Amino acid sequence: MEALTRIDYQDVFSVNCPARISTTDVLVGFFNSTPNAVRILMGVRNMLVSIMGLKTESHRSRLDPSELRPGSRIGLFEIGSITSKTAVVGADDAHLDFRLLLDIQNEVLSCTTEVKFNNALGRIYFFLAKPFHRLIVPAMLKSTMRSLERS
Repeated sequence: MEALTRIDYQDVFSVNCPARISTTDVLVGFFNSTPNAVRILMGVRNMLVSIMGLKTESHRSRLDPSELRPGSRIGLFEIGSITSKTAVVGADDAHLDFRLLLDIQNEVLSCTTEVKFNNALGRIYFFLAKPFHRLIVPAMLKSTMRSLERS
């Protein structure tokens, strides 16, 4: 997966994280501890966008850390790169391309979202999705940290 050639939207959310945490830990926690409200919202999203021919995520089993390598898929997302302190996951579709960049520095996990619109549908889709995105990403990060603190 290549870096985006243009960034039309970008945001960053950060949370404190435990020492000695890796991006593998974060990805496993991120995808295995999705809050129920987020699952419901994603189900509604999948139902609505399937009508427009956009990609949807099918139900998946729990993420196995051994599956995390560049080129592997996590639902809709492809892992572009992964090291102990950084990871890039994303997806390319006809309407937009996006990347989620995870970076751990000094016990702070930053999650940067970058979006490139490919057409008017991408702009409309993200205009409608952005308020949910701004709620979902922080909720996912908090849920991930709770999950990691328990384990």
